[in-house]
Amino acid sequence: MKRNNVHLTPTKEYPTTVWRTPDGGYHVRMRKKHPKTGQLREVDRGITAKSPKDAYAQLLALMEKRMASHERGQIPRVSTYADIWIGRKKAAKRAPGTITRYVRDLENHVTGNKDAGIASKPIADMLVDKVERADVLDWRDALPGNAVTVNSIFRILASMLRDAWLEYDIGKRCPVDGIEALPESPAYTLDEPNALSLDELRELLQGAERVSPKWYPLIAVWAFTGMRVSEACTLRWEDIRPDSDRHGPHILLRRTWSGPVVYERLKEEDWRLVPLCDELRAILQAHRRELLAAQAADDAPAQINAQRRAESGWLFPTRNGAQPIARQTSANVLRAIQGKLLAELESGRSPCLTLTPKGLRRTFNDLLRQSAPESVVRALMGHTKPAMTDRYATVSGRERGAAVAAVFTLAAPPLDPPSSPTSSPTSPPGSPTLGGSRGIRKPQKPR
Repeated sequence: MKRNNVHLTPTKEYPTTVWRTPDGGYHVRMRKKHPKTGQLREVDRGITAKSPKDAYAQLLALMEKRMASHERGQIPRVSTYADIWIGRKKAAKRAPGTITRYVRDLENHVTGNKDAGIASKPIADMLVDKVERADVLDWRDALPGNAVTVNSIFRILASMLRDAWLEYDIGKRCPVDGIEALPESPAYTLDEPNALSLDELRELLQGAERVSPKWYPLIAVWAFTGMRVSEACTLRWEDIRPDSDRHGPHILLRRTWSGPVVYERLKEEDWRLVPLCDELRAILQAHRRELLAAQAADDAPAQINAQRRAESGWLFPTRNGAQPIARQTSANVLRAIQGKLLAELESGRSPCLTLTPKGLRRTFNDLLRQSAPESVVRALMGHTKPAMTDRYATVSGRERGAAVAAVFTLAAPPLDPPSSPTSSPTSPPGSPTLGGSRGIRKPQKPR
């Protein structure tokens, strides 16, 4: 029976949950959100009790029974569970950029967003345990974008449904199991690997220094450290440590762009140290002097902005120093430099003109891989798995040729000392030979 506030009198002990009725009985009411389904459960009824305390105890027992009856019986819809799943990811303090991507992809392609005018998909209204393999395939095939984008969105839904299957102990097989990812075309080819050789890298650095002295330090940071784009953009001067006795001169990487927010990694285990070579140290020192010297500008607004940039602490601040430059801005910087070099570098055929900021990281990975152990490469690149280091690797034709030449150099026989024409050349038994008739035994005729 629903309560009527006109005829109910709240009790002093429990004014919001227990009321007295005109006939001397009690009426109890409580709402509580289920911790797993996120749905509200309500108790609203009249009871017979000896006292307000007894009525409240009965109310708690009724609510506990109500919650227990829905713990396994009521499985939420996909849209409801998506909200619960995102909340748990936030509570687990996942990276803000990861949370932003989860929310964006789920709203755009599953649950919808009424405020943004995005309609939900049919799969969002299904109960979690009613989702079938055919439903997932129909949803995936309707996703926009190339195979890489579709696979990325599908992995989010697959992870969410697998968590739901474990949580609600659904007996049947999860519908996303066994669905293979769409074949992805390689982002780079042997002809266009988005990576440079050492000579090409030197050519790019010299050109950038000549045509864009202002942004040359940013290109140098990418080239000499292999940083991610967001890591280089969010560097502060306090991260440059040229006088460290314990680790040697290095740059501390501990923050990044994540969506629209710059955040510092909470765990020191996620920080990374990159050695600071002498060439990069000199470039950054000159860059610092330029930032300080700009405060002496004649124009007052320019002088104020220069002071803000110098005091902001960012290596690469925006015009007014309010924040570091955005990742897209840094990509535009490299594109502008390439536009200025277009007429200079072999009439537009140089790989330097098609390189992306990530290509400089791939270049650093390749050059480092040829001279350092795999564990050192992973530590400097920030890779947790060898597979990621291999993914960044570009084995050039020259590197392959050098490896093959090294093998045959080891297999080639030593040069024999010059002998007189009358003497016949001999080789020690068992020595390896390559080509020619020396050392090759002629087959004997069968007896």
